[in-house]
Amino acid sequence: MAVYYDAASFMSGMYLLEKTPVEDLPEKETVVFAVFSPSSQMEQFVMQFNRNSDRYRVSMVYYQGEEGRARLDAQILSPDPPDLIELYDEDIAKYARKDALEDLSPYLETSAVLQREDFLEGILEAYTIRGRLVCIPREFWCDMVIGRSSQVGEEPGWTVEDVGELMDRHPGAELFADMGFPILVRDFFGNYILGQYIDWESGTCSFDGEEFAAFMEWVAAQSRETDREFSMEPVVGTMPGDRLLAINASLLDLEALVKQEAFFQEAVTAIGYPTADGRACYKGNILDRVGILANSSRKEAAWEFIEAFLAWEDGRPMGLPSRKTALDKRMEELTTPDYVLDGEGNPQMDQNGNPLVIPRITLLGVGDGRVEVDYMTQEQADQVYQVIAATDFTPRDNIREEILDIIVEEISPCLTGRKTFQEAAEVVQNRVQNMVWENM
Repeated sequence: MAVYYDAASFMSGMYLLEKTPVEDLPEKETVVFAVFSPSSQMEQFVMQFNRNSDRYRVSMVYYQGEEGRARLDAQILSPDPPDLIELYDEDIAKYARKDALEDLSPYLETSAVLQREDFLEGILEAYTIRGRLVCIPREFWCDMVIGRSSQVGEEPGWTVEDVGELMDRHPGAELFADMGFPILVRDFFGNYILGQYIDWESGTCSFDGEEFAAFMEWVAAQSRETDREFSMEPVVGTMPGDRLLAINASLLDLEALVKQEAFFQEAVTAIGYPTADGRACYKGNILDRVGILANSSRKEAAWEFIEAFLAWEDGRPMGLPSRKTALDKRMEELTTPDYVLDGEGNPQMDQNGNPLVIPRITLLGVGDGRVEVDYMTQEQADQVYQVIAATDFTPRDNIREEILDIIVEEISPCLTGRKTFQEAAEVVQNRVQNMVWENM
């Protein structure tokens, strides 16, 4: 029987099914995979793994909602827990602190398929918690702030003071387009706030001073009256001349900065989000994280699945690969001219004596609607690698998100005059200080 499938995620294929007597089917050991909301790519690979493996069969068990997570917690402590678990930030913080996740470092060191050097060290360091490598993400992307090099400079990284100076140099320009106060606090200034007003080593906070109140008043003055929880940055046409920054740009593929140059119509700098010390800062986002539960009785089988998943080169990637070998291979293609060759294998020349090149990159919807780029320059490639190297992949634990939520909650009434910024800052100090102490 020939079976064709066409998934909503643009993945399709055809299988040839042959009728096989039950007694002829190989006996397989079942590996239980606890999942919450797996990607279509993950589901596709599980099906492929089950077809190809003669020893194991992965069974995905779905746990949804609070009730599902409570049921999973109970099963993890049972005599027969799941073997694999799909991980999100809150799960990593929860299970890693309890040493409920297996350390993958020994498996990686003895693997005949993968090596530690294959992966971005920043990602491996971010997911080494309490000395244990709890998971190895398959893909990632980076959120960043983009500006014209002529306006923000060529070097990435800046402080809040630098942001203010940029505004002073361009008084009639637009900086935070359609961004409300909550978005500015959580997204744009979040890293700065968490680094400037909290000493994470000593656990002391300094939100009750005049500096924080004045800063919040300044941020409120830059915000727009909108209730949106997030801000989209469409990259269509060209960037208006009176706009200074692309606030929520993303490095979803290696060509992203080339696209931003076409959007801005000039050289750009991935300046990043402002920080307390002015270092370059980009936000890492992770796709497809799988861990092994420490009390699983089928750890070797679980690792075989993870190993095969990380080495898998099929499917339709949604981001950038965490494997440097795959990342470098793609970058080499983009930076190498694809010459049009004649019958003897030599480059053909145009009427000006220049070699004809097949464009490596075609961008639609930006610039004049269609932009073709022969290949990426080494400088463009270096900037992409610079962004990736400076990206913070640390799982975002709930406490940092809750702190920013407290700030938004307590400061928002100040925007309508129901409370002074100093009064709100003192409440923020008390609430956040207690939270930080409780979680130390």
